[in-house]
Amino acid sequence: MSCFMISPALAFDDVIAFKRHFDGVLMVIGGGATKAAEVHEAMRRIGDDVPLLGVVLNQAEDETRAGYSYGY
Repeated sequence: MSCFMISPALAFDDVIAFKRHFDGVLMVIGGGATKAAEVHEAMRRIGDDVPLLGVVLNQAEDETRAGYSYGY
């Protein structure tokens, strides 16, 4: 199995053009930027025949903490 990355699903028609080659999809969404309706629309375009393997939340922020650290 090969893996490749395509452009944003809603910005270009690459998803439609290449979807017959997909074994599955790993969706990367932007924390605070990607709306639920956009995720649903992207998955609609991909179709039910391509499984969603997982979701990566990129640039997530926790408003209650200024940062994080590891304690040892």
